[in-house]
Amino acid sequence: MVHGYFPPPKSPFNFNLASQNKIIRDKSIKLGEKAIDVCCEIESPIFTFHAGFTVDPIELGKRFPRTGVVERKIAIDTFIDSSYKILDYARSFGIKIAMELNVVQKFNLDHGKNKLLLFAEYDETMIFLKNFKKNEIGILLDLGHTSVTSHWLNFDKDEFTEKIKKFVSVIHISNNNGLQDQHKQLTTDCWQVSKLKRFKNKPITLETMNLTIDEIKNNINIANKAIK
Repeated sequence: MVHGYFPPPKSPFNFNLASQNKIIRDKSIKLGEKAIDVCCEIESPIFTFHAGFTVDPIELGKRFPRTGVVERKIAIDTFIDSSYKILDYARSFGIKIAMELNVVQKFNLDHGKNKLLLFAEYDETMIFLKNFKKNEIGILLDLGHTSVTSHWLNFDKDEFTEKIKKFVSVIHISNNNGLQDQHKQLTTDCWQVSKLKRFKNKPITLETMNLTIDEIKNNINIANKAIK
């Protein structure tokens, strides 16, 4: 499967389909189209991309700037328009697409509010999906993201997972401390693993980092046992 910032461009930039900077937005759309070309070449059925932001980040995974933040509705409308362009291109080749929900961490909150990252909560995600026909765009649910975002935005992660389940096309899974998106290895008793059986018929991607081959094999076994 082809996901996110891929294939990486020669001149790096931060992918943001909601950007008010036309150069960044156009580069983001173009990268999505190139990713769909790769899907065709390798016979991958789906391309998944990241939700947008109300500001262009300097570096992902770090504190976003607070200057140049656009009104949320404007960012959402821009993101929807950009998504339609990618959808039209993907549809012409018979490729499905899905959006990965953002993760909200403490360093990007302002007085406990999420003003910078789009589509991290259920209601706003439904606003996005209602602009498309049924099953035109799916959701990539990152269970590691859900664990963290639910803590900082104070919503029930179990309830959220159940409500959004019918819209989910792809799963990402990794472990964390519930406060940061750490991409740590799975354990048999972590919350993320406990949710896998609900998505046993969906593609599941192990999105852990810095593991040995034996640790990766062990994590695959944990996931396989969870979905039986």
